[in-house]
Amino acid sequence: MNKNEISYLEAWNYINQVNLKKSFDNNYTFPVKNDRAEIEIESYFKNISQYQSININKLDALSKTYLENLGFSLTYLDLNLSSIIRQSKLSKEKNNKSFSKQNRRSYSRVLEATKFQVSMAEEGYITAICPKTGKHVSSNKSIFFSEGYLFYRFVSSEVFYLITGDVWLEKAAFYFPSSDLIITLFPKKVDLIQNINKLKSFIVSNWDRVLKYTLCKDNPQTVVLVKSRHFAHHLWNELSGIYKLYESNCLTKIDKFLVVNEPLGFICDIFPEIPPDKIENLTRKEVSYKILENNYFVISLGHNFIKEKLASRVYKSAQKRCPKSFLMEIKESRKKNFPFFWVSIRTGSRTWISQVDGVVKIIKNLLNEFPELAVVIDGFSLPGTDKKKVNLQWQEIISREQKIVQEITSLLPSTVKVYNTVGCPLYESIVWAHNIDFYLTHHGTIQHKVGWTANKPGVVHTNTTILKLPLLSKPGTWERENGIVPVFVPERYVVDIDDKVRLRGRVIEKPSQASNYECDWRGVYKEVLKIAKSIENPNI
Repeated sequence: MNKNEISYLEAWNYINQVNLKKSFDNNYTFPVKNDRAEIEIESYFKNISQYQSININKLDALSKTYLENLGFSLTYLDLNLSSIIRQSKLSKEKNNKSFSKQNRRSYSRVLEATKFQVSMAEEGYITAICPKTGKHVSSNKSIFFSEGYLFYRFVSSEVFYLITGDVWLEKAAFYFPSSDLIITLFPKKVDLIQNINKLKSFIVSNWDRVLKYTLCKDNPQTVVLVKSRHFAHHLWNELSGIYKLYESNCLTKIDKFLVVNEPLGFICDIFPEIPPDKIENLTRKEVSYKILENNYFVISLGHNFIKEKLASRVYKSAQKRCPKSFLMEIKESRKKNFPFFWVSIRTGSRTWISQVDGVVKIIKNLLNEFPELAVVIDGFSLPGTDKKKVNLQWQEIISREQKIVQEITSLLPSTVKVYNTVGCPLYESIVWAHNIDFYLTHHGTIQHKVGWTANKPGVVHTNTTILKLPLLSKPGTWERENGIVPVFVPERYVVDIDDKVRLRGRVIEKPSQASNYECDWRGVYKEVLKIAKSIENPNI
C-alpha cells in the first residue's frame, strides 16, 4: 500500500466519523488532486473493499444472525421498510376510479413508497429509523455524483447512508461504512457496489468540499434535481414527480430547481407556477459541486403515473414552440386527409427486421380502404431545448432511420401524403402525435411518444419474449390516466431472430427482450384495420 492509498483510506474513514472535527489532525496526509484522482481512488476502493449485501425482503437464517451479531434490529429495519414517518398531504390517488383493479395495486405501492419525497419538500430534511438504536433520525446532507442515486448522510450511533434511486427514486438501501454493509430495501435484486465505490471516490477526491458541507450548521436551501435526458422517464417519473408536488401545494417550498436536462421543453413553460429565477441549468458534474458549495438539500423526485392535466401541459408547451407555419400545415392537412396513420421505425435491438416491406404492404392495403390516407413516419426525435446539441450518436441513428424512410416512400404510390418526423425536434413530434388518428409502433419508448403524450389508439409489435409477459408488465399499458391500452400483435404472427444484437454498446448473443424479430404483416394488418375502421372521420 503506497502513501497515496493510505491517504485515501484515511480520508474516507475521517469523513465518516460521528464526531467530525472542523479541521484534520496534522498527522493525516490527504490525496493530491489531479485529473485522474477519482478514477484512481475508485479503482483502489474496488480492490480493497469487501462488501456484504443483504436484501431485507429475502432474509435467511444466516443473514438474520449476521445482522444481529452486528447489532442491527430486524424490527427497526422492518419499520424503515413499511412505514412513512411523517404522512404528507398527498391526496389519496390510489382510489382514483380511472385505475383498473389490476394496476391500482402497483400504482398504490409506489405511491406509498414515494410519499417521503413530499415530506422532504415540506420539512427540508429526510427521515429514517436508525436500524441499530431505533431512534428517529433526520438528515439534510445529500451527495450526488453524476449517477442515478442520491446518498443522504445520517449520524446515529455511527454514520450511515440512506440511498434513494432507481426509476421512482424510492428508498433503495442503507449503507454502513464501518462494516461495508449494504442492506437493500428494494424487493428486486439490485447491485449498488459500483455506486458505493463511486461515492467513496467522489468524497475522497473532494474531501475538503465534503468536509465543509458536512460541518455546515446553516439551514440548507431545498432544491429539486431534474436530470433525466430520456424523455419518457422525464415525463413518467420526473415531471409527474413535480406535478405531485404541485398537487400537494409544495412547489413554493422548493428554493431552486437544478436542471440538467429538459427533453420535453422548458420546465418553467410546463410549470408556469415555478418562477424562472428558481431554475438553474447545470451539467451533471456542476450539480455535484453546486450542492456542496451552496449547502443544498437535494430531492430527486420520482413517480409512476401521468395525469391527464400534466400531459396537456406538455402538449401546450410543445405547441407553443412550434412555428406557426408548421401548425398551419398540420391544420390544412387534416382538412384534406383521413385517417392519419402514425408508423414508427427503429434500428438496432428489438426491431422488426423486415419493417420496410411490412410497413409498405400495410399502407398499400390501407389505401384500398382509405384512399385519402396520410402517413406520419416517426423515429428518433431530437430531445432538449437546444437544437444545436446534436451529438454523433444521434446523427448516426437519424442517418440510419432516414434511409429506412427513403426506402418506404420509394415503394409507395407518389400520391400518398407522407410526413417524415425523423430527426425533427421532439416538440414537433409531440404535436404530430396529437393530430394522428391511430398508430403502429415498436414496443417501448417510441410508443410512449404517441401513447403517453397524445393517448391515441394503436397497435404494438415486438418480440415473443415481451409478448409473453402479462399485459400490465408491458410499459405503455397502465402508466397514463384514462390511457388507451394498445393492442399487441398476437404472438402467433411473430418469430424471434437469434442474431447478435448490440445493446448499450455491448453485443448480446441471446438477447431475450432485446431480440429482433419477424412479423407476418398480414397479422399486423388485421389488428391495424380493426382500429382504423373504428375511427370516425371528423371531416364528414
